[in-house]
Amino acid sequence: MVNLLSRDVLDYVAVRNPELEWGYEPTGEMSVVIRKRGLLGSRAKKYIFDEIGSYVLRLLDGKRTLREVAHMLASTRGMNIEEAERALVKYVEKLKERGLISLLPHKAVKTCVSCGAEIPSNAFYCPYCGAKQP
Repeated sequence: MVNLLSRDVLDYVAVRNPELEWGYEPTGEMSVVIRKRGLLGSRAKKYIFDEIGSYVLRLLDGKRTLREVAHMLASTRGMNIEEAERALVKYVEKLKERGLISLLPHKAVKTCVSCGAEIPSNAFYCPYCGAKQP
């Protein structure tokens, strides 16, 4: 488990949950559909992220560390780096609590040979396209 209060967390990468339906709205904002199955059938709930949330989610691509994302956030939003790091860690904590992302050590991610998605380095099959990995 990653300690989100540690400065070491900034050396991790965030990977979006591949079991959720990620998309873009016509206005450019990111959205996610969460489907739940229950006794009474399945339900779906759609969340649409605001402009800044969508911007940060696009940066959380499984390649950039949180430290790199914080620097980009600081430079594009006119924040100092400490402010950007705190805001990013708080946002990432919320996304992680809701099961939207997971955090992996920077070197624990590889690229799928078939679809190019960022996947855990120990994955035998891509969770996005199902392709067998070398």
